[in-house]
Amino acid sequence: MFQDVGDDCVRSKKTPREFNYKKAVQALNFFAEKEGNRINYMKALKLIWLADRLHVNKFSRTITGDKYFAMKNGPVASCTYDIILKSEFANEKWLEYSDSYIFKIGYDIESQGKFDEDEFSDSDLNILEAIYDRLGHSTEKVLSNESHLFPEWFKHKKAIENDDKKREDIDILDFLETPSIYLDIFNESEENLVMAREELKFKTAIGNSFS
Repeated sequence: MFQDVGDDCVRSKKTPREFNYKKAVQALNFFAEKEGNRINYMKALKLIWLADRLHVNKFSRTITGDKYFAMKNGPVASCTYDIILKSEFANEKWLEYSDSYIFKIGYDIESQGKFDEDEFSDSDLNILEAIYDRLGHSTEKVLSNESHLFPEWFKHKKAIENDDKKREDIDILDFLETPSIYLDIFNESEENLVMAREELKFKTAIGNSFS
């Protein structure tokens, strides 16, 4: 079930061919259920970013396959954000699926369908659980502020601070760089990170050859 991929997020010229809208929706649903069926959507997006980041560190791929941008409030999973906002960039198929599971109320997402774990691999589920166990107590504001200490955002700091409506492409390889804030959950050895980096580069090169 967890191979339904290949949709493009049209706002980006570098389309994420591996984006899995079902995983994205179910990840939002997962975190909403953890919070009593309702969660601030910025918090949910930050937890998804952290889960994607940790999965890359350990398994050389993200969970959602989304395209990331650095924005004012930190790294953002672009297609997932489009689904939440029901933006013009969101594929109709994504929205039809999301309507069965989540509903946006103001700045919150409410779960309205049971979380479907069958969309995920075991490693996906383990990482989602680990991120919530470690960071689920944090508010959206804390997560946003701390995200500015991660290299994938910090390298774009000057451009974003000069224009708070600006967004900058994030290179997923930067997810493998060490943040300036200590979080014990990101504790992969340098040897493992080097291996993950090489594998991710290889996957990216293969993907680009078919684009």
